[in-house]
Parts: sequence; structure tokens; C-alpha cells
Amino acid sequence: MQDYLISARFLTTIGHLTALLLIFSSIENNVEKSFSDSSSSEEKSRAYEASIAALVIGIGCFLFDFYGIFSGSTIFSPTINMIQIFFHFIGSIFLSWLITETWHYKALWPIIISCNFPTAIIECIMILSIYVFKTAVY
Repeated sequence: MQDYLISARFLTTIGHLTALLLIFSSIENNVEKSFSDSSSSEEKSRAYEASIAALVIGIGCFLFDFYGIFSGSTIFSPTINMIQIFFHFIGSIFLSWLITETWHYKALWPIIISCNFPTAIIECIMILSIYVFKTAVY
């Protein structure tokens, strides 16, 4: 079972990252669709910058996820693997819908907050408990 969890965690994490990277090429469409023709270019520019900020923060969260995978800190914990699989699967689905359905650009922040932050926070907690507080066994 654990072998399948490790594989599934890696694949869902890669799928979620791929969907996030795809949004870099399509976010302009989401921003354009979110505004009417009479909107100023300054408003669109702010919206585009906010969207890029969300994407960069999402990629930052993936750095913690990949550290947990490749360092081996959390890769052998079945509970953490299940949680990571769940959040990355849901994040992949929502980001795919955001791309294909051209959702409002403001929908990106809740997806990043609800699907990327929890995984990064779990990784940070585990990294701290293993290396700093030494309360978890590596």
C-alpha cells in the first residue's frame, strides 16, 4: 500500500504543478474575461499582477512539497501522503477548471490558499519537528 501512496503522491504533485504552470500562459485570458471593455488598463494590470503573485506563491509552496518528497522527510508517512494526495488532486481539478472554463481571475487565490497552503504548512511542520525540535523520527 505504501508503494502506491508514494507513487500517487508524486504523480498528483506533478499534475498539480503542471496545472499551475499552465496557468501562466492562460491567466491573461482569465483577466480579460473578468473585465468589461470599458475597464481601464490599470485595473487589468493590477489584476494580472495579483494573479502572477498567487502563482508565484503557489510555486513557492511546491518547493516545500518537493523538499519533503526528495529529502525523504515525509515520503514514508502514510497519513501525510494521503493528505498530500487529497489536496493536490483537488488543486489539480480546480486549476484545470480554471483554465478550461476561463474562470474569473479572483478564483485563483482561494484555490492556492485552500490547496497549496495546507500542503506547504504540513511540510514545514514536519521539517521543523524532524530537524529543529527533534520530536519526529526521520
